[in-house]
Amino acid sequence: MYVTLLGGFLGSGKTTILVELAKAAADAGLKAAIIVNEAGDVGIDGERISVEGHEVVEIAKGCICCSLSGTLRDTLININREFQPDLFLLEPTGLALPHQVEEIIRLSRIQPDKVLKVGVVDAYRFDLLLSKKRNFIEKQLSGSQIILINKCDLVDASIIRQAQENISQISPDSDIFAVSALTGQGLDEVIRGMLP
Repeated sequence: MYVTLLGGFLGSGKTTILVELAKAAADAGLKAAIIVNEAGDVGIDGERISVEGHEVVEIAKGCICCSLSGTLRDTLININREFQPDLFLLEPTGLALPHQVEEIIRLSRIQPDKVLKVGVVDAYRFDLLLSKKRNFIEKQLSGSQIILINKCDLVDASIIRQAQENISQISPDSDIFAVSALTGQGLDEVIRGMLP
């Protein structure tokens, strides 16, 4: 069983990419369990994914890497025991730090064959976020095996190159891809590589 953890700041496009991952998993005949974390009371992302025809477990009213870590651990254990998925697709709130979520996965003892951390950044806002929240963005992206520069359809090539350079400095071992979750540009090949 694999766990794919999509991390990234609020509005980076994680949910749109998660929907595409879920579709690809279903097309490949994989049983996927989707867990979405919302910091607020209203579960917009979970509702959107459910509309796409996927079952979603939503953990709301807090952050799964902080106040709701026990809830995430119990959810992983219960789903694994009852459903035995091939793949967990996990989308924490945009304020979460993926390395903390990864530790909760480890503590759950579900023993995945692989945990794939995927960072998602918004090409259009990346420089602004980096200038205002550099330390946080660096913590969110560091250790990601894959980083997707999303919304590449909204910017020119020079902005994508600048984002690639900045990301290479933050997380030099990451594979970096420019994609558009909205148009599908560059996404299909990357998603196929994320599946077990």
